[in-house]
Amino acid sequence: MSKIQITSDASQKLKKIQAGNVFESPYVFVTELMQNSYRARAKNVSFHVEGNRFAVIDDGVGSRSPKSILTLDYSDWESTDEGFGIGFWSVLAIPNLQVVQVRSRKWMATVSVPTLFATGAPEAEIDTVENQIDGFYVALVSDWIAEHKGSILEEIRKIGETQPYDVYVNGTKISKRDITADVDSEFRRVIETPKMTATIGITTKTWESPLLYYERREVGYLSSHEVNGITGIVELKKNALNLKEPDRKSVVKNQKYDSFINTLHAEAVKMYLGFIENAPEEKVNEYAVAIDYVVPVDQYEKVLTTSDEPFAMTIESEGEATEDNATLIAFDGTTTITPAQYEQASADVVGKIVPAMPSNAGTAVGTATHTHLGGAPRKTTLKELVRATKKKVWIKASEMESLAEIKSKAEYYGIKVFVAKNVLHEKAFKKWGVSHITALEDGIVKRNIKTDVMLKTDKEINFIRLLQPITKKYSLPENTFLIGNLKLIVETNLDGKVIDRETMGVAGVKDGNHIIFDRKSLGLKRFHLYGNGFGQHEMKALMANLQTIAHELAHMLYGTTDNTVEHYKAQEQIYDEIVRLYLTF
Repeated sequence: MSKIQITSDASQKLKKIQAGNVFESPYVFVTELMQNSYRARAKNVSFHVEGNRFAVIDDGVGSRSPKSILTLDYSDWESTDEGFGIGFWSVLAIPNLQVVQVRSRKWMATVSVPTLFATGAPEAEIDTVENQIDGFYVALVSDWIAEHKGSILEEIRKIGETQPYDVYVNGTKISKRDITADVDSEFRRVIETPKMTATIGITTKTWESPLLYYERREVGYLSSHEVNGITGIVELKKNALNLKEPDRKSVVKNQKYDSFINTLHAEAVKMYLGFIENAPEEKVNEYAVAIDYVVPVDQYEKVLTTSDEPFAMTIESEGEATEDNATLIAFDGTTTITPAQYEQASADVVGKIVPAMPSNAGTAVGTATHTHLGGAPRKTTLKELVRATKKKVWIKASEMESLAEIKSKAEYYGIKVFVAKNVLHEKAFKKWGVSHITALEDGIVKRNIKTDVMLKTDKEINFIRLLQPITKKYSLPENTFLIGNLKLIVETNLDGKVIDRETMGVAGVKDGNHIIFDRKSLGLKRFHLYGNGFGQHEMKALMANLQTIAHELAHMLYGTTDNTVEHYKAQEQIYDEIVRLYLTF
């Protein structure tokens, strides 16, 4: 059995680079040279671009032998075990490149690019130099450099401003830029793990994802849907992920990648939960779609609040927080409450005193540090309010107008209508088994019980006689108004089950062509109704019951429904008409 050695054809690799089949852009050489300086632990890197010549020199550790640079997929630097030596040869992607020269310590390597590809022999001339340099010096010559000088300088500036070392271009120092300053978000979280240093923030865009950096070089955006719905900057640590050669602009999706994504997603969930707990409801509404995209409902349901209760306020104080020195500050940091107002404020606030987001919310990071008043009540969540409410349904905020009639009907009969102001509320209500308000369309049944409908006393006779001008005005029969004992039985059915049966008092009811007043509600014992004219006591008795009279007449004359705008308007009109009628007496 014979054996053959597996080798690599370096000449063909270099030809592919020159042909543009390996790197996306000829400008990638700037990135690769800067990364060489990074790995060489340079503190200063200086670029010079003049005419057709490009040169860079750094003060890093350099290399003992040209082998470190000239050998593909090899590195002898202690700062890395990633032998991406092919990155240096990205310089061959520069069109019409003539010369590549590299110096470090006491050696210099020169490559004539035309000769390299003419002979097919990947060779460099190595010379010994007297003037030692500790770092690296690289010089490139090409007419393309002169033609694209502006773009090359811009590429140097863009990449150089994020590097840990100082970068100079033609003698001018490039200003530094903190890459985390690009995280434009109202609420942010800083993450430090063995795999990453990251600053992530909330966003309204569910398609947005963090931007990856490795060795201060931009890699690209994370494409995994598990980390969409957040913005931010993620700096990878050594061996955190496997990057694809040669330009390392994408990530290998393997088991290491899955673990990394799970960690980042868990941090995003913590960030959004912290945001929900500290933000006012209108802000939660604004980011609700993204929150729902990132956070499972069984986690955010626990921290949802509602404007059915006052929002808690932050306490800022010097020394230990007490009622004497506390100042309550609203979420936006603009409204203050003096210590003297605390007692009343704490009585009004249902919930614990928790830290709100500061007014410069763009700098808020991580989990907020809570400051509590001793004995302050705990903030009530939406889930707790729902569980404490026996009769309830929910309605979308967008349905308030179209379902206004059934909403008013529900509230009239003591059913709590929770308003789902965003998708978080909607999903939570469904998970908790709360019925949508449309389940009540045929679910409220009322029965009016009427007994002893007759005029039992002289006062009752005189009161009905007092109302006869009203029957004449509206052309109604003289026996339109009656008196009896009334009660209303209301059954509430949800999803086919009777969830409540309640007996309610009622002041009056329209019954066919009659209006029956409840004997007890009239309270005629309070008035001296002698039946000998229209005096002070008659006016008092009339005015005491005029709202009920007008209410039931609105049903009879206009066919209106309780708790509607039409009914209120008709009732008000009739009330005014009756007042004017009796003022003429």
